[in-house]
Amino acid sequence: MAAVDALREFGIELCTPQQQNELFKAVIALTAGIGNLNEGTCGVVIGASFAVGLALGSGRKETEGDGGRSNFVVSAYVNRYLGKYFMDCFDSVVCRDMVYKRWNNAVTTQRIGRGMDFQEFTGGEPCRKPEICIMGIAASLAAQTVWDYRHGDRLDEDALWEKHRAPLPENANEYYKKYANCGQAVFAQMMDDLRARGVSLCSPDVEDLVFRGLSALSGGNSNLGVGNCGALTAASVVLSLLAGVGPEYRETGNKALRWIAYDTAAKTIGERFLREYRGLSCRAVTWARYGMWYNFLEPSSYERFLRDPEPNGCLCGDESTIARAARWGVEYVLEEMKHPRTEEQVRREHKLG
Repeated sequence: MAAVDALREFGIELCTPQQQNELFKAVIALTAGIGNLNEGTCGVVIGASFAVGLALGSGRKETEGDGGRSNFVVSAYVNRYLGKYFMDCFDSVVCRDMVYKRWNNAVTTQRIGRGMDFQEFTGGEPCRKPEICIMGIAASLAAQTVWDYRHGDRLDEDALWEKHRAPLPENANEYYKKYANCGQAVFAQMMDDLRARGVSLCSPDVEDLVFRGLSALSGGNSNLGVGNCGALTAASVVLSLLAGVGPEYRETGNKALRWIAYDTAAKTIGERFLREYRGLSCRAVTWARYGMWYNFLEPSSYERFLRDPEPNGCLCGDESTIARAARWGVEYVLEEMKHPRTEEQVRREHKLG
C-alpha cells in the first residue's frame, strides 16, 4: 500500500486509514507471485497497480454493462508509466524473472521469507537503497500516474477504446458479461456466493474499493499477459481477506503471522492453478486451455480471444477458468473456515523457528 501512502503525502486520499488497513488484508497474500510461489506477478507491481485502480477504477454499478471500457482505460494508465518501466527494465512483471535479472540470483523468495538474509540474497546490495528499491519506484510511478490524471494530463481514452473495443461472447460467464474483467468477475461472484451462504469477509465500502482496485489486475496484470491470471488474483484476494492478517502484525515483530495469509492463498488456489495449468500467469492459463497466447494489447488478438469457440476455455461454460476459479475459491474459503491456519502450523511447515 506504499502508493496509497505516497499519494496521501500529496493530498490525494484514496481511502481512509481504517479502510487502508482492511485493504492491506486483501492484498498481503499477493506477495511474490501469490504467497511466495514466485511464479506470478511481483507483489510491488500488484500493489502499485491496485492503487491506480483504487484511484481511477469504477464500482460494480458503474462498470456493469460498459463492455470493459473503464477497466481497459485503467489498464492503459497503469501501463503508461508503471507497466512500461517494468517491461523495459525486466521484460516481465513476474517475481522470479525480476529477481533473476536484478541480482542474477535464482534463489526463491520462499528462502528469504524463512529468514535468509536479504544482503546475501542481493549479493550485498541493500534492499531499500533508494536508487534500486523497486518498492519505492513502483509506488512513485503509481503516484505519478494518479497525480497526472487528477491534474488533467490524460490519455485519449475515447480513441484508445474505439480502437480496442470488441463484442463480448453471448454465452460468456454472467459476471464476465457484466464487467468484462476476469478478476472482477471472479471477485463479485465469490463475494455474492459467500454472502448467500451467510459469510461476510468485509464491509460493503471495502468490498467496493477492492473491486475498483482489481480494475487493472486482469489479463496478466494490466493486459500485459506475463503476470497473474486475473481470476487467480481475485480468488487469492478473497482468501487473503479471510486470513485477516493486517498491518498490525508488523508492530509485534512476529513475521510468522504473514505466512498465515500467504499459505491461505498459496496452498489452496495457487497450488490448484499450478496443478491444472502449470503456471499462474495469464499466458500459462491460455496456453493450457487454448494452446496459444493472446496479446490483449493488440486489438485483433483480443478480439480473437473473445471469439474463441472453446466452450470450456476462459470465459464460457461451467468449466471455464472464471467459473472454476470462483467455485474453487469459495470451496477453499469454506474449508479454511473449518480448519483455519495457525501460527504454530506455519512455523512448523516453513521451519520459521
